Amino acid sequence: MFNRIILWLKRSPFDDPWKVSQYERLAHTVTTHLMDARRVLDMGCGEGLFSSLIRKDIPDVELLVGMDLAEEATWGRPTYQMDYVVGDASSPPFGSHSFDVVFTKDLLHHMDDPKEGIAAIVRLARLRVVIVEANLDNPIMAFYTRHNGDRHLSTSSFKKLLSEVAPDLEWQLDSVTAYPFYLPPVRSISALWVWPLTGLMLLAFKLGRFQHLAVVLGDLLDKPRWAPPFNVAVPNIAPRTT
Repeated sequence: MFNRIILWLKRSPFDDPWKVSQYERLAHTVTTHLMDARRVLDMGCGEGLFSSLIRKDIPDVELLVGMDLAEEATWGRPTYQMDYVVGDASSPPFGSHSFDVVFTKDLLHHMDDPKEGIAAIVRLARLRVVIVEANLDNPIMAFYTRHNGDRHLSTSSFKKLLSEVAPDLEWQLDSVTAYPFYLPPVRSISALWVWPLTGLMLLAFKLGRFQHLAVVLGDLLDKPRWAPPFNVAVPNIAPRTT
């Protein structure tokens, strides 16, 4: 019985209403910048859940490719038509301007040199890039970072990084409220001030996992006047020929 409960709690993110509902929020923000694209790359696609939700939003796109360092078992999952490829974001296996739009979510803070990632993204895109990164200025993201060891970026450090790598582009920063992750339990006194909220999130993640609860909790997380949990950077690139 215990093993069944553990397996239920660890089920695929594709079947998790909370994660799907929060990824949908991010996906809708990204796809507004993809409507004129025919060839699209998701650099650092992970298990492919985010890519598949993007694909759902833009069914008429000619090609959507997901790329990550290692193949995931979920890449073979029957879902919206996708292509996947193994590749390193610092040296992707594509030529310059291979895609109309290149987008990425939470890639940079996993890279040893995020500047290489930005340079590669800009090089591969013909029309536009969309970079989504968790915002360290948000208290929940900061809490998540402390416990998981992620190197999330503050808004100021994100802007600085973008301008250093591609100063000729006019970067526009937008934001979106979404929390598509599993928060760890509070383990330090300094984190106790966010316990009521994180406790509720944990309950939804680990026990609730119903679509209506995910929607209600997501709406509640929209209300606090904190810094946005995600920054979205989008520069237009003058159309380039391949």
